[in-house]
Amino acid sequence: MPQIFRSPSQDSFMLVRRPAWHTRAAIAQVIMALFSLAAALAAHDGAVRGVLFAAGSVVAAVVLWTTLARRESARLLLAWPLLTLVLLTVASFVIPDGARLTVSFIVIAFLFAGLTQPPLASLWLVAPALVVHWSVIDLPPAQAAIRMTIAAFVWVATAELPARLTFDLRTARLQLAREAATDPLTGLANRRGWKVDVERLVHAVSRSGRPLALMLLDLDHFKAFNDRYGHLVGDELLATFARRIQFGLPPEAVVARWGGEEFAIALPDTTPTEAVAVAERIRAAVPMQQTCSVGLTLSGAGDSESSLVARADAALYAAKNAGRDRVAAG
Repeated sequence: MPQIFRSPSQDSFMLVRRPAWHTRAAIAQVIMALFSLAAALAAHDGAVRGVLFAAGSVVAAVVLWTTLARRESARLLLAWPLLTLVLLTVASFVIPDGARLTVSFIVIAFLFAGLTQPPLASLWLVAPALVVHWSVIDLPPAQAAIRMTIAAFVWVATAELPARLTFDLRTARLQLAREAATDPLTGLANRRGWKVDVERLVHAVSRSGRPLALMLLDLDHFKAFNDRYGHLVGDELLATFARRIQFGLPPEAVVARWGGEEFAIALPDTTPTEAVAVAERIRAAVPMQQTCSVGLTLSGAGDSESSLVARADAALYAAKNAGRDRVAAG
């Protein structure tokens, strides 16, 4: 059975605001370029080489930001610490004295990785960081080895501790978001979760011109059923009906418990004939010899979540007024 309702994020690292972190990283690269220029001038690497390196660093940051800023994968944020390591490697040849003064940016790169990536992801940076550190420092091999060992532990700690802390925080936030948007009895979206997902769906179909069907379902005479059999049996009816609603729906469908004995379904890429067929299938699947009424509508130009729900609600009332246990379109 497909999972119909998805929380705003299935992956806790979707909670990373990727465009904001890309922008921060680009700004950090520009700041690094300015520090490198100042270090080159202070260390007598030469104004021309310092300016060329700083300008190249800014250009690289702009190109990378333009390429990655709108990408979806959080893993692509690792490109920024890698750019830092590449630039410091270049600096070790172009402005060697300035590079030694700005090698601390490797720590900032590891901290950036720790704040944006899951635990252990930063370990991919250790080997290239050691290579860069070796190329920048100018010490006898024994002293260099000791310094690199210490640096490796510092870099890993700088990345791994924030990564584990932020992972726990993101997981907690994700769990809270799921609980806030999920009906505990049926496991479907509640109205909060429905509104977020359907507004996103309406926006997508309005841009693409694809059809969207929306229906509201109401279990007929549910109060009488509850009074006769008790609330526990009523809850069982709701939970079983929720499972049957989801059967056979596409993964992109959004299903919610609208409230009480009412449910809502949004189906993208659905023709009127297909929508009626789905509604009739659900109407025939009500458990415990009960029935339901369905109000159905299809999206048009300029529709919003609210206008679609209003039309489906009017159609639902029409189905009830016509005798219940039927589908009405509006």
